[in-house]
Amino acid sequence: VIPSESAELVVVTTNEATYFAEDKPNLEGVDVRVRSLTVGTTQRGTTDTNGTITFAELFEDFYEIVAQKKNHATFRKQIFLQAPGETYEAFLQYEAVSYVFSVV
Repeated sequence: VIPSESAELVVVTTNEATYFAEDKPNLEGVDVRVRSLTVGTTQRGTTDTNGTITFAELFEDFYEIVAQKKNHATFRKQIFLQAPGETYEAFLQYEAVSYVFSVV
C-alpha cells in the first residue's frame, strides 16, 4: 500500500449500557490505539464524554484498532481505512467479575 490520500478514522466506544440503558450512553474514558500494520506508526487517545475519538490525517492503510478500559474486555480489530474516512464501533464487553490465579 502506497500512502496517497489522507483519511479520518472515528471510533465510537460502546458496551451493554449503550443498548440497554434508557439514555443509551456511549463509553467515555476508553484508551484507544490505532497502529498502521504496514508502517508501524501509532496514534493514541482517550474517548470524550460522547464516547468518541477522531484520528485525523491518517493515510489509506491497514490498521489495528485496540480499545481498553478497566473492568471491560479489550476490543481489537484490523481494518483497511479508505479516504475520506470511516467510523467504527468498538464494543467493550463489561466484566463485572475477574479472577486471578496464583500458584504458591
